[in-house]
Amino acid sequence: MWQFKNMQMQQCGHCGREIDSDSLSGDFCSECAAKIRSELTLLYQLKKNWFWLRTRSAHLPLITFSLASLNVGVYYCLVTNSGTGNNSTLQVFLEMHGERVIQGEWWRLLTSAFLHLNLSHLISNVAFLCLLGWVAEREFGHLKLLLLWISSGTAGSIAELLSRQPRFVSLGASGVIYGLTAALFCHYFFGRTNLPNRQRHMRAALMLFLVGIGLFGDWYLFGRVNPGHAGGLLAGVLFALLVPVTANTSRQRIMVGAGGLALLLLATTILTIRRQKVWVELDEIDPTGFFSVNAGSIPRLQQIVADRPDILRVHLLLAAAYQNGKRFDDAIREYRYILKKQPLSEQAWYRMGWAFMDTGRYENAIDAFSQSLKIDSENSTRQTARDLQLEVRMDREALAKAYEGAARFDDSMAEYREILQTFPDDYIAKRELPRLEQLARTLSVPSKTKD
Repeated sequence: MWQFKNMQMQQCGHCGREIDSDSLSGDFCSECAAKIRSELTLLYQLKKNWFWLRTRSAHLPLITFSLASLNVGVYYCLVTNSGTGNNSTLQVFLEMHGERVIQGEWWRLLTSAFLHLNLSHLISNVAFLCLLGWVAEREFGHLKLLLLWISSGTAGSIAELLSRQPRFVSLGASGVIYGLTAALFCHYFFGRTNLPNRQRHMRAALMLFLVGIGLFGDWYLFGRVNPGHAGGLLAGVLFALLVPVTANTSRQRIMVGAGGLALLLLATTILTIRRQKVWVELDEIDPTGFFSVNAGSIPRLQQIVADRPDILRVHLLLAAAYQNGKRFDDAIREYRYILKKQPLSEQAWYRMGWAFMDTGRYENAIDAFSQSLKIDSENSTRQTARDLQLEVRMDREALAKAYEGAARFDDSMAEYREILQTFPDDYIAKRELPRLEQLARTLSVPSKTKD
């Protein structure tokens, strides 16, 4: 009997347990047979392939290449549609235009990082993005790199909005580059990697060198640090401090750090918009930019001056409003305040000269117009030489009128002759010069200056 029963038993081909040879599962026990059937289903095969693909792609810089490709794709669309009108429409929709951000178009804070001025600008930025992004993605992971990219690009735009007037337009991914560099520096410097100390210190020194040479280039070319670069740099440091990147960190801790970084960027954006909203209001008060401000704007401008005395344009507009409202002494007081803060303000000298003219203080007007003429003559930052000549011509005409008011006719005629040397067909100078010569002969006023 025992031999017969033993002949009816066999081992499972998967787990080795003894099973009845008459089992419906064949060569497998019932548990192993059920497991094999489940592994043959489509869902299981998809899960298995997905796990294999995710394991193999874990070390590939997928986010870096995707975002770099997006930069190239946007530039390609702009170039290929340059003659159709869609080019300007796309760029205007994506660029960081401060005034439109203040009006609610917040996406521009990020989308401007995907725009570039020209091909060389694109190549240099994409090269750094791929190099630094590849390293950062291996160190931080895919999603953390995406968070770093977004926060750095947004912070760079926020810094641009905070430090410039809202009419300024900016674009480029340099803020992202500085954010990646700063985050990698902190990562290596604070020892949050398994690299040997020597290699870690060398990489930290390399990141510091890249930041230093970039900021030195800003200072050498522009006399100051680019605000977009500084904003991206700060975002990279905050990312390294707030978001943990070690492999054994819980997902909850990562979410808390990412949420803190997002809230900090949101709060900074709101405060920046509140601070810069005054510039939009000033554009509404003076839409032409030529200080055509009526006296009815004086109360609001006085309130803005009380709240933001650091904005010299408010003082200029208030002085212009005083001047248009015949409150010349108040206007002169504002112009003098501006000149204490900014002695080379050509607009303040020029407009103060006309305020003196309106009150009959011609000698003071001569001094103001002379200062304006000196500043314009020494200014080499105009776009063209023609712009400079036109500014100097306006100064000389105003100075000639002030000389005439002070009965210094020879000096007045000398200014008109200077105008005719640059503009031989100038109608006003050709008209005023004979009139002044006739007036000088009629009144027999001796010259106060010698040829």
